[in-house]
Amino acid sequence: MIPIKNRKIVHIFLFISIIALQIVAFNFWYSETKIQNNIYNSIDALAKPNEALTLSNEAIKSYFEANNTFNEYLNTNSTERYIKYQEAIKKMINDLEKLSNLTQKNVAFKTIIKSKLGLESDMGKLSNEFDAIMNSNLNKTSPNDLNFKLKSYNYEKVLSSISYDTTKTAVVTKKKGFFGRLGNAIAGKNDVDKEEVKSVIKMVFNNQEKAGSFEEQLKNIFQVTENYYKNEVSKLQKVHFALKEKDNELIKINKNILTKSQEIVLIYSSSAQELNKIEYLQNIKEYNSKLVEKKQFIFNLLIAISIITFLLLLYTIYSFILEKNLNILRQNAEINLDKKNQLIGMISHEMRAPLNIISNFSRKIKNSNTDPSLNSPIDSLYFTANSLQITVSQILDFFKNENNTLLLYNTKMNLKTEVSAILESLKALAELKQLEIKYSIPTELDESVWADNVKIHQLFYNIIGNAIKFTKKGSITVVTALQKIGENYRFDVKITDTGAGIPAEEVDKIFDKFYQSKAHQEQISFGAGLGLTLCKNIISLFKGEISVKSELNIGTEISFFLMLEPSNEEQETSETKLLNQFKDKTTEVVVVDDDPMTLLLLKKLIEKIHFKATTFQDVESAKTYLKTNEADLILTDLQISEYSGFDFVEDIKKIPNKNAEVPILVITGDSYMNTENLKELQIDDILIKPINKEELFFKIHTLLNK
Repeated sequence: MIPIKNRKIVHIFLFISIIALQIVAFNFWYSETKIQNNIYNSIDALAKPNEALTLSNEAIKSYFEANNTFNEYLNTNSTERYIKYQEAIKKMINDLEKLSNLTQKNVAFKTIIKSKLGLESDMGKLSNEFDAIMNSNLNKTSPNDLNFKLKSYNYEKVLSSISYDTTKTAVVTKKKGFFGRLGNAIAGKNDVDKEEVKSVIKMVFNNQEKAGSFEEQLKNIFQVTENYYKNEVSKLQKVHFALKEKDNELIKINKNILTKSQEIVLIYSSSAQELNKIEYLQNIKEYNSKLVEKKQFIFNLLIAISIITFLLLLYTIYSFILEKNLNILRQNAEINLDKKNQLIGMISHEMRAPLNIISNFSRKIKNSNTDPSLNSPIDSLYFTANSLQITVSQILDFFKNENNTLLLYNTKMNLKTEVSAILESLKALAELKQLEIKYSIPTELDESVWADNVKIHQLFYNIIGNAIKFTKKGSITVVTALQKIGENYRFDVKITDTGAGIPAEEVDKIFDKFYQSKAHQEQISFGAGLGLTLCKNIISLFKGEISVKSELNIGTEISFFLMLEPSNEEQETSETKLLNQFKDKTTEVVVVDDDPMTLLLLKKLIEKIHFKATTFQDVESAKTYLKTNEADLILTDLQISEYSGFDFVEDIKKIPNKNAEVPILVITGDSYMNTENLKELQIDDILIKPINKEELFFKIHTLLNK
C-alpha cells in the first residue's frame, strides 16, 4: 500500500500531468481552429468583396458616372453637367488614392501591386490629367462669360425716324378719233384725265437718312437686318469655334483620364481578387503542410491522456477504498467518542453530588476552623472542590445543550439582585487564590426583567470561573451597564483579568470545542475548554454578541451583551401556570429514582407547585403502588439500581388501569438521549440532568396539557 503522503504526491502529479496535456491539447486545438478560421475567412473573402475590391468597385462606379456626365455636358454644353463631371472624376481619384494608401497597410497587397510595372507612373500621369481638368478655363470660354449676347435689331429707332412727303401730278388723256371713241362707247369706256400721286418715305438706317419709295425702303430694311444678323452670327460662330476647341481639349484629357483610370482600377480589382486567392492558398498550404504530423501528434496526445486518465481512475478507486475504510474508522471513532463523552457525562454527573458534599463540608470546616496552621490546606480543599464543581457543571451543561435544543426558560428576576449574588459567591472563591474581584453594580440594573436566570448564572460562572483559574495574581474587574433599546433592555458586561492571556493567533479559536491554549503548559490541566462554547450559544439565544481581546502575559477582556425583555404582569412562568391551573384539584406525581438527593430535590420542586409527590427508590415498590393507585404524571430515572428505566416503562404500559396512559417523563444524565424516538420508547419527554427548575415545570405543564 502506498503511504498517504506518497499517494497525495502521485495524485497531484497525475492531476498536473493531465491538466498540462489538456493545456497542450487546447493550444493545439486553438491553433488549428485559428488556421481553419483563416481558411473559412479566405473562402468568405472569395465569395464577397474585400476592402480593396470594394474601393475598386467604387472607383469603377465613379468612372462610369464621369463618362456619362461628360457626354451629357457635350450634348448640352451645361456648366452644371461639367461640375458634376468634375465631382465624379474627383471621387474616382479619391477612391484610387485610398487603394494606394491601402497598399501601405496590407503587406501582401502591396507586394502584388508592386509587381504591376508602371502603376506608379500611371498614377502620376492620372493625377496630372486630373489637375488639368480641375484647372480648366471652361467657364471663361462659355458664351455668357465671353460677353456674347444676341442683340435684337432696334427696329423702334428705325420706325420712329419715318417721315412722308407726297406730290400730285395731272396726266391729260389724249383725245381719240372717231373710231376710237366709237370703240370706247361700245366697250362702255370713257377717256378721262388722270391725276398721279407720288409718295417719298424718309428713314434713318445706322444713323444715315435715306429717302425712297415704300418698296425701296422695305428693301433697305431687309438689307440692314440681314447685315446685322450676319454680323451677330459671325460672333456666335467665333464663340462656338472657341468652345469646340476647348471641348476637343477636354475630350482628349477625359479620354486619357478614363483610359488610365480604367487600367488602374482593373489592376487594383484584379490584385484584390488575387490577394484573396493567395491568402486562401497560403492558409490551405499551411493547414496541409504538416497534416500527417498533426494527426500523429493528436493520436499520441490521446494515448497519453488515456493512460494518465486510467492511472488517475485507478488511484481514485484506490482512494475511494481508502476513504471508505477511513469512514468506517471515523464512524467507529465517533461511536467510541460518543461512548467516551457519554461516559464523561455520566462520570461528571456522578461526581457532581459528591463534589457538592465535599464543597459543603469544606465550607463548614473553613468556617469552623480555629487552627491557623490549617487555613492553607482547608482553603486549598475548598477552592479545589469549587473549581471541580465549575468544571463538572461546564461538562454537563455542554453535553446537555450540544445534543438537545437549547431553550430559554424565562422567569421574572431582578437583574441587580441576581448579578450581585453571582459576583459575591465568586468573590469568595477568588479570595482563596488571593485574587480580588472588583465590581460595582450601577443603579440602572435595579430592573425587573423576563429572562432565564440559570443561563445568566452560567455565563458569569463560566467566564469569571475561567478568569480565576488562569489568573495567578492581580484582579478580575467586572463592569455592567443597562440601557433601554426600544421596548427592551441591552445588558452589557465586560470582564477583564490580569491572567495568562491568549496569543493573538489563538483568539479566534477560543470558542471552539475542547480548545486549550498551548501558550502556557499549566493551562492544559485547567478544564476541558467547553465553557466559552456554551457561553457563545447562550448569548446567541439572548440575541447578543460576544468579543474577546487578549494579550499574552497581560490579561484578557471578554465583552458581551444580552437583549432582555422587561417583565410585566401578563408574563407567567411555567411554575405560575401550574399553580393557577391546578390549584383547585389534587395532582399526584409518582417519582422513581435511586439517588436520594435527586429524589429529595424533585419532591421539593413538585411540592412547590402544590402537587402531591409520591417517591420511590426502587422499581418494585413503584410498580406495586401504581397497580392500585392512579397517578397524573410519572417521573422516572432511566437507571434505577440495576433496573432499566425502559423496562420499567414497558411494565407501566401493561398495568390494566389509567396509569398505562399516564404521561411519562424520564430523567437521565445521558446527554445523548434526545426526543427523536419518544414514541418508539413509549415515553412522552426526556429531562436531562442537571435538573433546571424552570425546565422541569415547563415539561410538566406541557405534558399535563396534551
